[in-house]
Amino acid sequence: MNKIYQKIIFLSILSLGLLFSIRDYSVVIFIVFSGCTLYLVYTEEKQITRQMMQYRYKKNIQLKEIKEEEKFNSDLLQTLITTMHMPMLFIDTYGVIAFVNESFIEAFNFSNIGGMRY
Repeated sequence: MNKIYQKIIFLSILSLGLLFSIRDYSVVIFIVFSGCTLYLVYTEEKQITRQMMQYRYKKNIQLKEIKEEEKFNSDLLQTLITTMHMPMLFIDTYGVIAFVNESFIEAFNFSNIGGMRY
């Protein structure tokens, strides 16, 4: 059970005991109990909000790191393919020529065929 629920149950038992023993101040006891309950709920919500912000911050940092690593790997692959001596032609799933390297252009004497259909 969460600590906040334990605190609220404890306060309610205490308030009920006071209500039965001191009937003259029952309204005051009820107001104090309500105020304490609202305060506990407010502080718990504030703590959860702070934890969520920290979690989002950490996740954003992780996403940035992943994007940087993805860009690095993509650039590395692009450089490797471009500088390879073997002719390479990449066609996407729609049949459009996505990429050709310099060796392909030199081997088959094509110029600027990127974007054409296969």
